[in-house]
Amino acid sequence: MKKIICVFICCVIIFQTFAQSSINAVSKIVSETDWNTRQISENTVFKQAQIEIFDSRQSISILEITPSSTVRLGINDVSDTLVHTGQLCKQVDAIAGVNASFFDMKNGGSVDFVRVNGEILHNKTKISQRNNAALIIDKQNVKILERDTADHDWEDNLNYENVIVAGPLIMKNGMPAALQKSAFNENRHPRTFAATKTNGNVMLVVVDGRNAKAAGMSINELYIFAKALGCSDAMNFDGGGSSAMYISGENENGIVNYPSDNGLFDHHGERRVANAVYVKKFEPFKFAFFTDIHTGTVTSEEDLMRCIEDVNSQNDIDFVIVNGDVTENGLNSELETVKSRLDRLNKKYYAIAGNHETKWTESGHTYFAQMFGDTKVAFKHKGIQFTGFSSGPVLRMGDAHVSPREISWLKSTLQSMENDRQPVIIFTHVPLIEPADQIDNGHEIADIIRKYNTRVILNGHYHHNRAIDADGIPAIICRSTLRDKQPVGGYSIFTIDADSLKVFERNPVEKTEKHWHSLSMTKEYYSKSTENHDLGNDSINSLYPDVKIKWKLETGGIITNTAAVDGNRVIAGNETGEVYCINLQDGKIIWKYKARNAVYSTPAIEGNNVVFGSCDSSIYCLNVENGEKIWKVKTNHTVIGSPAIENGIVYIGGSDGNFRAISIDSGKPVWTFAGIKGYVESKPLLYDSKIIFGAWDTNLYALNKEDGTLAWIWNNDHPRLHFSPAACIPVANDGKIFIVAPDRYMTAIDAKTGKTVWRTNRHKVRETIGISEDKSKAYARCFTDTVFSISTTANDFKELWFTKTGYAYDINPSMPVEKDGVVFFVTKNGMFVALKSEDGAILWKHKFNNTIIATVTPLNSRELIFTSHDGIIGKLSNEE
Repeated sequence: MKKIICVFICCVIIFQTFAQSSINAVSKIVSETDWNTRQISENTVFKQAQIEIFDSRQSISILEITPSSTVRLGINDVSDTLVHTGQLCKQVDAIAGVNASFFDMKNGGSVDFVRVNGEILHNKTKISQRNNAALIIDKQNVKILERDTADHDWEDNLNYENVIVAGPLIMKNGMPAALQKSAFNENRHPRTFAATKTNGNVMLVVVDGRNAKAAGMSINELYIFAKALGCSDAMNFDGGGSSAMYISGENENGIVNYPSDNGLFDHHGERRVANAVYVKKFEPFKFAFFTDIHTGTVTSEEDLMRCIEDVNSQNDIDFVIVNGDVTENGLNSELETVKSRLDRLNKKYYAIAGNHETKWTESGHTYFAQMFGDTKVAFKHKGIQFTGFSSGPVLRMGDAHVSPREISWLKSTLQSMENDRQPVIIFTHVPLIEPADQIDNGHEIADIIRKYNTRVILNGHYHHNRAIDADGIPAIICRSTLRDKQPVGGYSIFTIDADSLKVFERNPVEKTEKHWHSLSMTKEYYSKSTENHDLGNDSINSLYPDVKIKWKLETGGIITNTAAVDGNRVIAGNETGEVYCINLQDGKIIWKYKARNAVYSTPAIEGNNVVFGSCDSSIYCLNVENGEKIWKVKTNHTVIGSPAIENGIVYIGGSDGNFRAISIDSGKPVWTFAGIKGYVESKPLLYDSKIIFGAWDTNLYALNKEDGTLAWIWNNDHPRLHFSPAACIPVANDGKIFIVAPDRYMTAIDAKTGKTVWRTNRHKVRETIGISEDKSKAYARCFTDTVFSISTTANDFKELWFTKTGYAYDINPSMPVEKDGVVFFVTKNGMFVALKSEDGAILWKHKFNNTIIATVTPLNSRELIFTSHDGIIGKLSNEE
């Protein structure tokens, strides 16, 4: 036994002596070689040469990196396919990189453990010498570890952000690693290896082979060569035809070595691989964040201009995000004003809309895109994908909603990124989820963006700084540019580097910044697995199993209007400008008509004609049977108001200050009233000899049917436009007009004189009122839980019944409608409720979705047609 040990020791001494002699010889050749050397970044050097070592011709490419705050190594891995090394590097905007671990040539994907940014992409496999080492990349710290064969959970215990396992280990602490005797180790092949030096530098090396100009190396020769380069630790990556080095901007495909797969000594023999180790240059940057400007309020101009001037004085701000609620009243004039002010920025800015531009909007949320180019934004800046989109209830009061069109765009934008681990920053005006489910489909949005490397969601809406989350995804609410109760306004500044995102509150007068929150740019904050979020609790449906959705049609665009029903036809339009005619029985499309812009107007039908307004500034009349256009009246502005038809005359208000009476036969004007100071959103009430409607100018108007002259104007004496009686459709009986408005009052008005008969805030009401079929009762819905009925014939407020229905807080202006003794109403969170008109008793409830449903169209006491903000037209039936 002693004799065997002595022989082994002698062999080791002989090998080390031989190896040292070879190292010295190779070191001399390496130092004397005229390398083609160039610096590709501040801390990254590339050099390449053909040299004679190991009695052979070698072609060698070397990257030497000094990891720093601006230059980092990383791993890009594809899960179940194979991609060229150059493409893997391009996907992450790398300046350089090499192929990495071994892979499944048949099915794709790595065969060894890989973790990227804290996420395990491939789990451990059977231990062999080809996976006995790991490259660890943890921010600026890069090292090579040797497998602990006694630890079966070795990979799991490598608690670093980036880990890639391969092998064999070439050397550790300057000493050669023990190698198995095998053709893989002993024969010469093209090779790729990673190595570290004692000074912290990292080397990525590709040795070409299988060519008369490049012999390749064995693993022992790799050890000698790495030692000659001054390395202390080294590990082998996949080689052969996989060996490739990428340098951004070099050659046609970025490959600078001579991959062997095509048998030619050129740059095109690159094999597809599962992953790459890349080098990325990261440039720290900062941007400004404006939100809740509210142009039209008292101090908005001064506050905004101070912020603009302050941003312009700072050369190191790259761009500005303008995050919604840029106006107070959503008026076109306000949009023009704020656009002219923002154009004074000497940086590029990116603007999205907030709820003040979607809810209160004379243009039907179309003018914002005309002014700012779009309602959504996507751009890439220094390797980070910024993506913002509008969030708000379009025209209807309720929770914010992201439209089907913008959801489709969001999915497409994120899917089009070259790498789903590219950092993403999302910005929306209204927070997705916290606090209190502000966006009704926020969970759906969270599930879309959580699949990617979303670092943060930036929000406004609440006018103060606050850190929140969206199903675990970090989110930040930022202050308004308005001063509110402070002496001056302000804004936010974000700084981003390779490690962190920091947010500061900026005082533009004192020129000071207060840091108040930070997030990691690499930490894994949330699970990427998507969960099924039911859109609100639909357990109520089990109590009423006979109430069912008979059919539904998804149109792909927000619908705010009520469907019109004519015989076997259902007609409604959406935000894409498409008007659908659907078969009442089965929901199949009969015809479609495409207007040039959104249709938010509820259609009205008389005879063979269907009439509606459009945001393309036109009023249309179509043939109800085939959808062919009969006539079109061009107006001076968008038409979001809905028509009423009586005796061959169409009555409709627009956003151009005009209310029109039009002949349904010819499309010619009968008369025009031009005295409206705001825009008309709702459908007029035709009562006796008058036309009654509200506008967003604080007024309720009464016009004479015959000639369109003004009979009277009523308002609630509240100066803010937001309290106008404009969203409700008035009802009338016994010489009285009944309205509810955002001022929380129910009011009865004398139909002849416009004088207030009575007015009460006994119940907190808002914009939802209906009337019984016999006109003797009016129904109103309160902010919270309650529906009540009053007498329309009493001389004062007389309550008939009062029912708590359990819908919680709700401000959706969808009107209660009675049909055959049943009162139907709907909520902002997709709940249908049916009550007995006689006493308000609850008949049934049904939860459909989690978004705004417009005023329904009852067919009888058991069936109704409905439309919703998520673009659905449907039929509901109580089959009891």
